[in-house]
Amino acid sequence: MGKIPFGPTYEEMLYPDKAPSEIRQKAIKARKEDEMDPVNLFNITWKDENNQVRKIVLPKELTGVEANIVVMLGTDFPSGAHKVGPAYSMLMEASVDGIVEPGKNTILGPSTGNFGIGTAYISNLMGYKAIVPMPDNMSKERYERIQQYGGELDLTPGTESDVILTVYRTIELKKDPINYSLDQFELMSNYRFHRYVTGNSAIEAVEGVGNGRIACYAVCVGTAGTFAAGDEMKKVFPECKLVALEPYECPTLTKDARGQHRIEGIGDKLCSLIQ
Repeated sequence: MGKIPFGPTYEEMLYPDKAPSEIRQKAIKARKEDEMDPVNLFNITWKDENNQVRKIVLPKELTGVEANIVVMLGTDFPSGAHKVGPAYSMLMEASVDGIVEPGKNTILGPSTGNFGIGTAYISNLMGYKAIVPMPDNMSKERYERIQQYGGELDLTPGTESDVILTVYRTIELKKDPINYSLDQFELMSNYRFHRYVTGNSAIEAVEGVGNGRIACYAVCVGTAGTFAAGDEMKKVFPECKLVALEPYECPTLTKDARGQHRIEGIGDKLCSLIQ
């Protein structure tokens, strides 16, 4: 069906059934048959084809606690991870605002993996070249996925906990005005996606589970984008506790400390601006 200029709105990402029915049906079909069809932009949602939030409720025999633990599933997002949502939101907003144009600008996606995969994927579907600055000691699978989607790797020294070096590299690349960075650490479109889309999806996910309320929202933090969903939850459930998890080898938030670890996608030895 050709290139889609911008794809879904925030409202359509939260409520995919609000997209035009023809587009919605094509997107559902393309998710299974053609991953690189641009209509897959309309699959950027936490919900399945029946408009239900993808989730699992962990068995109490497994958790050992009485509280119901609900886990939202991001594996069915295009490119395989929910990071594609904020990547799309950043590029969509820049496109709508006329800051970038397909064929004119190159998109940068500083990352340790999943966000870089999302950036390469979204850039491909929207007609942009993508460069992903990321550490040179991450998993081979992440590099392959980025290249599979047409992204170019720009590797910096280190591992997950050295992501700050990818930020420095991105600053250098941004000196060329052709390059535009989807800077997940500072662009509020990362926050907006997760507060509105992820937050309200989580509120829907607990309907019919226990008392239907959220007592605690726990999330591993990198940029703190996903953590933003908690702000929306507290509007509905003021008693909700927000818990940020980080590696004990690198307790930056709790102890202002530094350290090395191998947990990909968490604990980046820095506090992002959107935090």
